[in-house]
Amino acid sequence: IISVENYTKGKIDGKICFENVNFKGTGFIRAEFVNCIFRNCDLELVDFNASYFEDCIFEGILKETWFRGGYKFNNDEKEFGIPKKNKMKNVSFVKAELISVNFSNNCDLSMIAMPNKGKYIKISNWGGFLKNLCMRNINFDEKEKRELDIFCEVYSVYAANQNDYIYNFHDLAGEYGFEIAEYLWSEMEKWKEII
Repeated sequence: IISVENYTKGKIDGKICFENVNFKGTGFIRAEFVNCIFRNCDLELVDFNASYFEDCIFEGILKETWFRGGYKFNNDEKEFGIPKKNKMKNVSFVKAELISVNFSNNCDLSMIAMPNKGKYIKISNWGGFLKNLCMRNINFDEKEKRELDIFCEVYSVYAANQNDYIYNFHDLAGEYGFEIAEYLWSEMEKWKEII
């Protein structure tokens, strides 16, 4: 039996398959996952704080999961030490569903495999995209303009230290409405062509 308490600190290296493990609400700090599979685990509200992933596979639903390339708080380095830079090297989300998943603190997404089901997009130079988007005068009614302003405010907070970001169309539509989601998706696709 795998216990979450045994795996919240230190390095997990080897062909370990976490299957149907309840990680719900777990906060990892500076954990290193190498050559691991997370299959149909409850990964809701999990915070991979300053955690490192290499050659890992995620299968199943990840909901409100947070991947951080560094610490959530700057002073954590004094208490927990310098974390290994999270390059998310060869991390696969091919058989995963990402629902309201967040990426921040220089979490490198350049070497991940995207989910093959659903409507997802990975944006590079995320801060540039948001700055470009938020400066436009868009022809929406007041309510839709406010939703777009909220989108810019919310995501700009983390864009300063995060180059890439993954969006799920259904998350956008659920949070900001279908018309705003369609507009954002169109702008993201255009941005991908520029970058």
